[in-house]
Amino acid sequence: MDTTLILIMCIFIGSITFIGTIGILIIFKFRKNQLYVPNRKYSKMESTFKKNV
Repeated sequence: MDTTLILIMCIFIGSITFIGTIGILIIFKFRKNQLYVPNRKYSKMESTFKKNV
């Protein structure tokens, strides 16, 4: 009984972590796609500020 319970728990935790990692990767991909354009704008702003200073 104990070994089967441990196996079920391991599979359950493993599936949760697997789904979680996939979700985190998807969120990071979406965030990167959304942040690429503003990051370029910010870098341009920084370069102009440096030139002015």
